[in-house]
Amino acid sequence: MALGAAAGFNIANLGPAADVLAAHYDVRLGAIGFLTTALFVTHLAMQIPGGRLVDEHGARILGMVALVVVVLGNVFLLVVPAFAGAVAGRLVTGLGTGIAFVAGSEYVRATVGTAGSQGVYGAAGVGGGGLALAIVPLAVPSLEWRAPYVTAIVFAAAVLVSLPFAPRDRGRGERRRTRGAPVGEIVRDRRLYPLAAAHTASFGLSVIVGIWAVPLLQHDGYGRRLAGAVAALALLGGIV
Repeated sequence: MALGAAAGFNIANLGPAADVLAAHYDVRLGAIGFLTTALFVTHLAMQIPGGRLVDEHGARILGMVALVVVVLGNVFLLVVPAFAGAVAGRLVTGLGTGIAFVAGSEYVRATVGTAGSQGVYGAAGVGGGGLALAIVPLAVPSLEWRAPYVTAIVFAAAVLVSLPFAPRDRGRGERRRTRGAPVGEIVRDRRLYPLAAAHTASFGLSVIVGIWAVPLLQHDGYGRRLAGAVAALALLGGIV
């Protein structure tokens, strides 16, 4: 759950500081949306390769690697002030979140193995975005444009140091026996497409609402903290 939440935090952490980021990077407010797009590009690209890596090395180990990548991506965002650098940093962060989500899901399957436990894990991933919408506005007054990145680093680092104490998911011999389906076979499986459409419509649109609700409410005169708390409900409600 913590791994999923730490990854999900990075999906929605820019929305509460979108105006501050736009001023820092000297771009239009709408351009900040491309930073979320950049994260999702590599997040999408890593789903199948990330799954293969998890099959080979185990979910817990890949979960730790994924959080290291998330931390590095956010550190890069802190030290490179240009907007082009921000896009690059979000691409790196997306590599980490993509692997992390797969690793967490596989860890649940390998250790608990019930559909209910997978549902709890999915709730944690969506709820992590809700936490970002609630937490980042509290950090903006002191950290300004750095708030989304610093809070993401702290969250990911806290989970990273705890993962070595989690139970092992599988033995080395079992990982060697794992055989995944060819990529072409997965892509041609038409049963997956209705599920993909449902996932896009639910998770994708809730992320859009959560991210842009904060600037919208601020535009209407509400304070950043209240706007963040209200917008967080869009993703925290996904836990249910």
